[in-house]
Amino acid sequence: MKILRRLCVFFVLLGILVGGAALYLSEKYVVPIIMYHHISPGTLVETDRVSPENFRIQMNYLLRHHYNVIPFDEFVKGMKAGKKFSYKTVVITFDDGYEDNFTYAFPVLQQLKLPAIMFICPGFAGKKGFMNWDQIKTIQAGGVVSFGSHTMTHTYLPMVSREQQEYEILESKRILEQEL
Repeated sequence: MKILRRLCVFFVLLGILVGGAALYLSEKYVVPIIMYHHISPGTLVETDRVSPENFRIQMNYLLRHHYNVIPFDEFVKGMKAGKKFSYKTVVITFDDGYEDNFTYAFPVLQQLKLPAIMFICPGFAGKKGFMNWDQIKTIQAGGVVSFGSHTMTHTYLPMVSREQQEYEILESKRILEQEL
């Protein structure tokens, strides 16, 4: 009898603890930003590369498990307004503007109608391994991917002068606005 009573008390306390933790965490949900660099085939294990097959599996997982994938600008507006995002809200981003994003990621995002943002370096557009402006405009016309600046030349801003920082940021913005 004593053991049964202790078990009941234990489970009640456990329920209160789990319920309280769930309530606390639901109020503190932090929207994950899923960031990619390369989406490309290959056997070499690289920390910044996901195979096209795995990328498709990951995107299908988000849909199958009812994740709320939102555009980056909606996330930023919500953060500025103090919005509490629902559990399972995520944002998808890509860095640098690699050509494989056009070849492998864009078709999946478009087919599954998943919003994303690609942060590109205008100074690299059209160079070997990077998307050119026609590819970037094709993605933009697809309606699911937006673009943002990732500086002109991927410069590590804390290590350059203020003048260079301003150039990297402002010129990148100017060119993106001009082209897109």
